[in-house]
Amino acid sequence: MFFKIFKLIILINFFSVCKSFYSVTTNEFIVSDLSDYFNGPGDYYSTGSQPNCFQRFFALVEPLKNNILPKQTIDGSLYVNGSSDSKVFQYYFVTSSAGISNYNIIIQDYNSNNYTIQNFFKLECILPPDTIITNVTNNQLYKYPFKSLYYTFVKFENLEKQFKTNYMDFIYQKYSNGFQSYAYSGGIDKFLVSKFSISPTSIFSNDDIIVNNTYSSLSSKFNNYILKPYYTNDSSFTSNLISSSVNKYPNDCTVLPYGQCVFFSYLKMKSTNYFLMTNGTYGNPQLVSGNELSGYYYLSIPPRLGATGAMSIGSFENGVYTSSILNFPISYSNIQTPQIFTSIFTLQTQDGRMVQFGGQLINNSFPYRGDLYISNKKAGLNRPNTKAPSCYPYLGGTKDNLIFSLNVPVSPYSKSISSYVTTSYTFINFVGTTFNLMAQLTPISIGDTIPPVVENFEILENPSNPDEIIIRMIIIDQVSGVRFFEISCNFALSQTYFYRGDPTDLVEGTIFSGVYQISIPKYYTHDRISLTIVDNANNNLYLSTYSSYNGIKRVEPFPYPVITLLDISNVYFEKNDLDLSNNGVDNILYIQLKNNTIKNLSFSLVLLVNIEDKTPDFFVSNLDYFYGPRKNYQSKWNESLKVYQIEFTIPARLPTGVLSYYINPVENLNSAVLYSMFGTNSELRVTSNDCDIMGPIVSSYLTIPSSTVIIPTLPTQTIMVGFSFLIEDHLNGINSVYITITSDLDIIGYEFKFENITGTPLNYTVDATFPIHSYDKAQTYTVSKFKTIDGQGFGTEYPNLVKVNPLFKFNNGPISVSTIYDVIGNYIQDTTPPLLTSWNVSKQTVQDLDNTLVFDFTIEDLESGVSIVNNPSVIIVCDNSLQIEGKSEIISSVQNAVNQNINKSITYRAKITVPFLFGYPNGISLGLYGVFDNHRNLNGFDAKKLNSLGFQFFVNAPYGQNNSIIASTFYNSDGFIIIKGLKFGINPKVKLINTLSGETHIKTIPTPYIDKTIIYLNVTDFRSSSLSISLRVYVSNNGVDFSNEFIVTLPPIPTESPTVTDTPSPTPTETQTPTPTPTPTPTPTPTQTQTPLPTNTPSPCKGNPICGGNDQGKCTKNGCVCILPYFGDDCSSKVIIDIKPTVDETQPQVTIPYEQINTKAKVSSLVSVYSLREIDFNGKIKNEYLLDEWNYEVLSDNEFKYSTEIINKNNVSSSTNIIAIIKKFETTTDIVFANEKITMLPSTMKYYINISNYQFFDKLHSLNLVMYTSISTSQIDDVCSASSFGDSSSQLSSQYIKIQINDVSLYGEFIKRAIVDGEIIGVSNRKLDEELSLNTGNNAHTFIAIEIPNYKDSIELDPNFSVLLESNSPSDNSICNSNKSGLSKTQLIGIIIGSVLFAVVIAIGVTYLVFRNSTSLRIKARSFKLKPFKK
Repeated sequence: MFFKIFKLIILINFFSVCKSFYSVTTNEFIVSDLSDYFNGPGDYYSTGSQPNCFQRFFALVEPLKNNILPKQTIDGSLYVNGSSDSKVFQYYFVTSSAGISNYNIIIQDYNSNNYTIQNFFKLECILPPDTIITNVTNNQLYKYPFKSLYYTFVKFENLEKQFKTNYMDFIYQKYSNGFQSYAYSGGIDKFLVSKFSISPTSIFSNDDIIVNNTYSSLSSKFNNYILKPYYTNDSSFTSNLISSSVNKYPNDCTVLPYGQCVFFSYLKMKSTNYFLMTNGTYGNPQLVSGNELSGYYYLSIPPRLGATGAMSIGSFENGVYTSSILNFPISYSNIQTPQIFTSIFTLQTQDGRMVQFGGQLINNSFPYRGDLYISNKKAGLNRPNTKAPSCYPYLGGTKDNLIFSLNVPVSPYSKSISSYVTTSYTFINFVGTTFNLMAQLTPISIGDTIPPVVENFEILENPSNPDEIIIRMIIIDQVSGVRFFEISCNFALSQTYFYRGDPTDLVEGTIFSGVYQISIPKYYTHDRISLTIVDNANNNLYLSTYSSYNGIKRVEPFPYPVITLLDISNVYFEKNDLDLSNNGVDNILYIQLKNNTIKNLSFSLVLLVNIEDKTPDFFVSNLDYFYGPRKNYQSKWNESLKVYQIEFTIPARLPTGVLSYYINPVENLNSAVLYSMFGTNSELRVTSNDCDIMGPIVSSYLTIPSSTVIIPTLPTQTIMVGFSFLIEDHLNGINSVYITITSDLDIIGYEFKFENITGTPLNYTVDATFPIHSYDKAQTYTVSKFKTIDGQGFGTEYPNLVKVNPLFKFNNGPISVSTIYDVIGNYIQDTTPPLLTSWNVSKQTVQDLDNTLVFDFTIEDLESGVSIVNNPSVIIVCDNSLQIEGKSEIISSVQNAVNQNINKSITYRAKITVPFLFGYPNGISLGLYGVFDNHRNLNGFDAKKLNSLGFQFFVNAPYGQNNSIIASTFYNSDGFIIIKGLKFGINPKVKLINTLSGETHIKTIPTPYIDKTIIYLNVTDFRSSSLSISLRVYVSNNGVDFSNEFIVTLPPIPTESPTVTDTPSPTPTETQTPTPTPTPTPTPTPTQTQTPLPTNTPSPCKGNPICGGNDQGKCTKNGCVCILPYFGDDCSSKVIIDIKPTVDETQPQVTIPYEQINTKAKVSSLVSVYSLREIDFNGKIKNEYLLDEWNYEVLSDNEFKYSTEIINKNNVSSSTNIIAIIKKFETTTDIVFANEKITMLPSTMKYYINISNYQFFDKLHSLNLVMYTSISTSQIDDVCSASSFGDSSSQLSSQYIKIQINDVSLYGEFIKRAIVDGEIIGVSNRKLDEELSLNTGNNAHTFIAIEIPNYKDSIELDPNFSVLLESNSPSDNSICNSNKSGLSKTQLIGIIIGSVLFAVVIAIGVTYLVFRNSTSLRIKARSFKLKPFKK
């Protein structure tokens, strides 16, 4: 019903528009000219020296008599017939006559009668002016190129029309004085951006640079123009050079084991009037450290294209090119790529079938094969790809001979697999190693030859996010159903934004008739849009902006003006001539339009500050693979200045000069073009006394214990093998290091992560070592990945053809260590891979909210045993090749009867939550990958192998019910109910029923709403000033059938502004991407000392005896210093080491059980994160987030990872990611956070938390992370509780919180430090019990707010907790269920909570605490007897 009503409205609106079109009425028809409506803007000159014009025309023919209906239009001269499934007919006219040509339209009815309308269409053909007047806005050649190219902005003053793009010849620009032309192709619209490069083999002079254009037969119409050089002849490079140290790695650049030839040299100069150049197309050497008078230069020359010849590096200085710095031969041939042999099979499933691409990957002689990227990502730039898990899709073999299998569920209607595996599978670290997997199929079901039909297409502004647009389509395909659609938008720098939609984008209906809705960043949209829709039978429909569809409709343009360079009046910066010698700078870019009433645009700024950004990237295929995502700084409208402003941050220590940048989405809006238009206004000028833009590199390394290691023979013997790397950085310091070591047998290997390194040192040693046992096999281990990041975010990466290789100084050969046998007969010989002996899947069908798959399976190996180095992964695949990985955890194991040190079998469990409509309608393929034994024999089990073993290989994914489904409801502090669920439709209605009065209200949700799975409903009017109100909540997508019921309680309206909201707000999105593999070594915590940090005021020593006596503590000027395991102000508490804390699998929460010795009462303690609050400058809450939904992953037996995401209430397009890792400690371990040493005792737990950036409402706002702790007892009578808070004596910069019940207390210690934006700063902690009074005699609760300052990038916090037995009863501030009792404030137990660095945005449940880098949970108990309660 909805579709019919919607269509009627569109028709009415359309015909009202048509009244303004030119039309002719006859006795039989009304004929309207709709050409302008479907062609859109654009009037073009003739495309040749002789008249040659063309145009599309559209006519709408409406019958006036029921017995005379239009069938077609015909004419035999000068144009080609158009056709339509309705009454709109398309024509294509071509003329060779200058002036105006008129064309008749002839309409034929179904009785073959013809009706002619004379001179209905008019085509005007005009030649361009005989002389096209060229005006160079700024003819001074710009010294600072953009990506090694020089740009000029040329206006054509006397053009009134444009040249049509599709019919333009190339424009070649020829230059004098040593400049090379760079071909230009495309249309001209009153201006031209020309590009060129400099040939360093030429001898330059001071003469002007003369530019002339040739445009086939129109070359005479363009006049020449002149550019002024920025140099003058003076001296030579040789006289300027004081000293140099020229280095090339490797020595022989015709042999490249690591794929790159690197020029890295030191130059000391007399003046700065020079720059370095090459005679190649790889860019120029870049100053990476030091300054122009004394600095290091870097140039990487990867074998991208294959070449033979010589490379010359010299200087272009004062007009003279000197090629004397370095000359060397190059002889690149394209790297031998892996050979692939494929085979195809089909496997019948319940509703369709499975297609497998199987084969072998051989001849992989390169040290590392690279990652596998699959072209199936939902959205991104230039056909983005997703990285496959490292174990996928391999079924067996070694690095040099891998057996692979790719399984894709397909529709029974499918005729080809090409639309399922969209483009290619690409080994990105090689050139030319993409391989397409295509196959023609014989469909099981036939009868669908009709492409999908678009009923409606809308482009809408998003009222909740001005930086996004919403695209909504109604698509019908009633036989096989819509398979996918692809939307592409061209924008700046010839880039394209792609969105690949599929059934998961349905907001109403099904694949046979449904409404799809997606959102696209506005700064990725510019002029026109292209749309391709493919159904399951491979029929496709193509549309673009202004295309006609469904007879009388067109694809509408974007709902805002199209901006070109001519529409901009100025571009300038708030700050300029910036000194970056010590610190980065926050700045603002202003964009001023000539029409300052246009306020609904969105621009983004991209700074190019990395070494690889200087490279001419048009020579590198697969750009996004190599360069990675670039930071987009988004614009906002400044009403007072009437300009767009973009706030951004410039990192410290950039080279002196002018920064390159570009602005999306305007074509060619880069810093070089802007200089040509606006001169120095558009420059961003910086200086640094000593620059550093190269990430940390390896200066030396050692193999551990040596390059060749004998495998031990004793079963209990272990040898640590690997590498020790000394890493250096010039000034920014070393922040993080990531290393992967694989072998010729092991394609997954060992991952090592050293993140947030304390103090960001300039030199740092990392040991990447792993154990070798007697049951291991001889193999050669190599470094397959190496990545570093410095303190300013500059990085290096191997393998990567454009980024700095951190190992470039060792490019002569692979870095490796080999293990060998002493006597082969002493070792196990195993060549058989492990077996899958059991495989159980919890469901055969997933739909709606019943979407969690649990996999239990057992791996067996009777020879070398099942490996525990890497747990296998379950990977599910849907019909567009998207994968979801579920890392398994060990449930149980069985030891080998002969060798107790190896496992005969291991039973694993993996869990995957399937996203809504993932796999609909063609199902989900199952697979198990990364199964190794101890001899690194690899096995994998795709759908075909699982089926051959008699195991389940497929899960159905039907649409499920049509009604809306509510998954959860929350009330937030802003007066909104947040409803999360499925199938809400595009105009959902929410029904609210008061549980007491029965009063019913139905609310219609405005469209477009924020997200297709989240509804925000304002319920302020429903609240009462005296009572809490409970509402029953239902949702309907059709206004008739309502969903399941949820009840939400609205708190009463407070009489005065509360400090704490009654109910925190929820996390409005869910993270579905599996988290990465954990590091096998502990991750160090990064700090950087800043200003003086807070310390506690010294306190007198307490206790009787003082500090518990000499065995328990010592008295110092700062108070008691306890001897572990004793703890507290008087060292009278003792940590309990025989308790078993339990970790929640749904949220990062720990429960600590304990049984009292005397009463046998059960005591339970709980620690969690309650909420995250944004606090304004008056101390009031601006926003609050309840943290309640997490993705859970077991990293090891004692380490558990949680990740979540929250949507920012200040800007719903902004989100914050949180990772929390809980770690159990079984032995005493010292850790360091923010330069404070913390000792973790047995049975303690620590939280490691990382929170990404948070978008504050105001720079004066801050955050509070609210921690929740509780302790309760099963004892009812004679029980008291109390709490206390203050400075702790156990550490010099911490505060404690203690909550006590009788003789048991939970003690927490909060460090007064946090790591904020990479620096250690002081923070404070505040008790909130005055606001949240929750204590009873047998149940004590406390809330603590960690006060976090305003930040930009990230925050790290570090708390820990303990449970103690107390020697004293609660004191006079206690709450009791019996007679008097007392509590000594000195009997404390420690929760140490370290503050978080940078932006903290945490979305977590009411009972959980989110931390990444070091938060610990300790259980401690009093060692003394408890005093009995008085009766």
